[in-house]
Amino acid sequence: MTPRTPGQQKRLGQYFSGERVGALLAALLPEDLHAASVVDPMAGVGDLLQAAGGRTAPGASLLGVELDPLAAEICARALPNGRVLQGDAFSCGGLRTEGGWDLVIANPPYVRYQLQSAPYRQTIRRQLRAQLEGLPYLEPDFRALLLRLAEGYSGLSDLAVPAWLLCCALVRPGGYLAIVAPGAWLSRDYARPIQYLLSRSFDVCTLVRDAGAGWFAPAQVRTCLLVARRRPVSPLGDGGETLCLDLSAGTMGSTSLVEGLAYDGATGYEALRRILAQRPTCTGPGFAAGLQRTLDLFPHLRSSRTLPPWALPEDAPFLLAGGGHPPALLPLLAAEGECSFMTLDELGLQCGQGLRTGANEFFYLTLDRPVPGGFQVRGKPWYHGPQPLTVPEGHLVRTLQNRGEAEGLTVSCDRLQTALLRIARHVRPEDLPLCSPSASFEPLDPALTAYITAAERYRDKRGASFRSYSAVAPNEKRDRDGRYLRFWYMLPPLARRHLPALCVNRVNAGPVSCLYLPQSPQRPIAADANFVTLWGEAPEGEAAGLALLNSTWSRCYLECLCTVLGGGALKVEASHLRRLQVPRYTPAQLAELTAWGRSIIAGTPMTPSTQRELDAAVLRPFRDPARVLGGLNALLLRRLSERGAVL
Repeated sequence: MTPRTPGQQKRLGQYFSGERVGALLAALLPEDLHAASVVDPMAGVGDLLQAAGGRTAPGASLLGVELDPLAAEICARALPNGRVLQGDAFSCGGLRTEGGWDLVIANPPYVRYQLQSAPYRQTIRRQLRAQLEGLPYLEPDFRALLLRLAEGYSGLSDLAVPAWLLCCALVRPGGYLAIVAPGAWLSRDYARPIQYLLSRSFDVCTLVRDAGAGWFAPAQVRTCLLVARRRPVSPLGDGGETLCLDLSAGTMGSTSLVEGLAYDGATGYEALRRILAQRPTCTGPGFAAGLQRTLDLFPHLRSSRTLPPWALPEDAPFLLAGGGHPPALLPLLAAEGECSFMTLDELGLQCGQGLRTGANEFFYLTLDRPVPGGFQVRGKPWYHGPQPLTVPEGHLVRTLQNRGEAEGLTVSCDRLQTALLRIARHVRPEDLPLCSPSASFEPLDPALTAYITAAERYRDKRGASFRSYSAVAPNEKRDRDGRYLRFWYMLPPLARRHLPALCVNRVNAGPVSCLYLPQSPQRPIAADANFVTLWGEAPEGEAAGLALLNSTWSRCYLECLCTVLGGGALKVEASHLRRLQVPRYTPAQLAELTAWGRSIIAGTPMTPSTQRELDAAVLRPFRDPARVLGGLNALLLRRLSERGAVL
């Protein structure tokens, strides 16, 4: 197969399972399973279908559906006794059968919503609904549940969510689902509709987790394998137990992922077979096994303050039982009785994401030294101008791109060496005749004109120009006559989320912290998309938010709420900060937090004693603040240790 570029892989969600992952997933299926029909609706090159061949009856029907023509061709060669259809699973009529499939095995494509256009996402949802309505074997209550989920899952979901829904729908009653998934699906917000579906209509038999992030080494993503059996729809809370098996890198070998597994006098796949048969609770070299209540696999399923749109009303008591808090915090809060909480939104703070230019290599400039009226900027690897590039200060917005650019918790505009190229009222002289009569532009200076012209001629490794990038092309705006109101090299107006008062790193190697950005019309500071950004209705609320987000309460809360990545970093999204709850404060307590925030802005260092005093102010509404702080510190330390945080 012709190698795909990393960009193509991301767009297609194309990370093939490989023989070792496929063999392990097939080994988790029941020994007595003799499937008469097997399907992989996102078959790739056929790794999983080949592995499933050992669990089929003679003459079994094997079907693979694959979108990529090259992968489909390889898959067809690998399955001489199967059938391979090249096409989109969401619109493939070949998936429809009278009785459903005995085994659905898949590695769903994980494609971020940012890589999917809005019309494409709408098409996927529409096609998924059509598939669900066309499957004749679905019981009425199961079909209604699937359609509710298909209608209600978030438009910001990964492509894997509709893919999971389709896979679950294809399983016949009593049939099996076998899935390869990233470990993060257990904690991601977008996965909650899938967790809900599994909890209501499947028995999750086995969950095997890659504790060493080594199964898909190039992607450095922790992986899990799930095997579940479809049963009639039942209320939440009726779920059984799941055998959970964690495998470290020590069990991996050149021939299999369990080559080094040893249990009950056996090794390799025989050791795995005995663990599956005995379902023990035990640990050994490189592994840990144990039974877990299935609902406890999905703690974030019960972390809502309001009923999600995809959930049925009768499940509200179960889903809302935790008050929207992460389950790990509930034992700590149980002794606090009826303590009231609020969100950052109620504090007057809004959350978003920083600036995504779509072409940082063009729009971000590194300041070298000041010159009269502007700055000389460091040359780009792709730019070979006749002389050093000098940019007028009016075209530059200082930008926080990395946490290391800030000293302490307050960002200094003068320390920032990255600047955003922000061209608003100027265009290249040759572009002036193309402009709309309603636009009033002035000509750019020769240096920037040469820089933009060089950027149009430059081609990256894929042969693409900056202008053609999917996130850059929308910069262009024209009037009804096709005349330009804005060119590709002119970013749209910056929003409040791009010029925030506060920001939090999205990927955190250590504990989460919040930075303050002093904003002014004369010296604005932009925050890059590497940050979740916050801004408020009043400076007092922003100062209080700064104090709260640097407290042990918030750090522990986010450790329990956010997603741990393959390398052990914590991924914080705007959706997590919107779900963060803090105690409800009296006006006097809120004024105390505002004073703490102003103290941080003034440069007060966060020493251990200062942290304790800040935490005392944050936890003052609790009945026993000292007890709560002790519990928070212990839980935070454990969570940081478990993910291997840098302390």
